[in-house]
Amino acid sequence: MIAMSKTSAQQKEEPKPSEQKLLPSQLQQDGDSHDDRGSIRVFVYGSLKTDMGNNVLLRQVGATCLGYDSITGPFRMISLGGFPAVVHAEANADIRTIFGETWAVSTAGLATTDMLEHHPNWYERFKYRTDILDRRAWMYTFPCGEGYLDAGRYDRVEECIWRPTDSELKFYNSQPGVNIVVQ
Repeated sequence: MIAMSKTSAQQKEEPKPSEQKLLPSQLQQDGDSHDDRGSIRVFVYGSLKTDMGNNVLLRQVGATCLGYDSITGPFRMISLGGFPAVVHAEANADIRTIFGETWAVSTAGLATTDMLEHHPNWYERFKYRTDILDRRAWMYTFPCGEGYLDAGRYDRVEECIWRPTDSELKFYNSQPGVNIVVQ
């Protein structure tokens, strides 16, 4: 089991308006998820991460890993068996941090990830600002919403990090206020 905690100062600190995480209804579907070289940024948190089974798809289209990253907002992570999904939590839910990686992909790379995620028919894609690299990136979410979890069909991944490697744990634990412990 993994536990994550933030320092009491971080838990009480209110984000500045420019740092607040956006809900899907507040997001644009185009615009600033491209970098200055035309690459599209995608935040991945499951089977597309480095050393996971579907990462080969990113490598085949020449994608570049920009680094470990996270996105904080009203989310929950669930297990769909061999891979995770992020769902939007209820409006009054605690804010959670989803841990993963941000990748720079081409238009063909985005089409490849869309195909894997069955976007827009299964997963939906929205833009969020990442915490560590401070970039806007696409993230795929599962449209069922948190209420669907109450039926007990899917297990929650309370720590919001999917099958972490030792290097991920070392990196995230070096970040201010993050303490992920494998128990």
